[in-house]
Amino acid sequence: MIKESILFISKEVEAYTNLAVVLDHAHTVEEKSGADSKITLALVNVHEEATLKNLPNFTRQNGVLKQKEAPVFLNLYLLFIANNSDYATCLQVLSGVAECFQSKPFFTASNKSNNNPATFPQEVDRLIFELYNLTLEQINHLWGVNGGKYYPSLLYKARIVKIERKDAIQDGPEIKDIQVETGLL
Repeated sequence: MIKESILFISKEVEAYTNLAVVLDHAHTVEEKSGADSKITLALVNVHEEATLKNLPNFTRQNGVLKQKEAPVFLNLYLLFIANNSDYATCLQVLSGVAECFQSKPFFTASNKSNNNPATFPQEVDRLIFELYNLTLEQINHLWGVNGGKYYPSLLYKARIVKIERKDAIQDGPEIKDIQVETGLL
């Protein structure tokens, strides 16, 4: 699910910016020059959405109660890195990424770009994107962990990727009546 979601969004950004989006670790970014501009997309964190943890884990299908473990909802923190030796080009690339998510803050199977060859992940209802702001200290830590060299970048929080097994764990009949026995002691 994570892989499919990231592949889909990389193709959406490619379609909007007309630049290659490469999935890679942030520490492997190398400066490119001229026409070799590209965007590196790195997953830097995965966070569980705790507010959706208390969903019911029972569903009714044709009078049969099916028990499933509650799904896990994940937020993906995606770092879009502009890597070009020309700083102005880097800023232009980042503007294109920001425009992509400003014009379409969420993605569904029905609103994908016409020139996006990737299919929207079937298990995902929608991918919602919001710019995630880091303090200078957090940026320093992020790039320090990734090798120390800073490249112009944007961090987006992709909400909510749902992870759920398809098969039911246990079936049972629906409870229709409750009998209470009263007896004298």
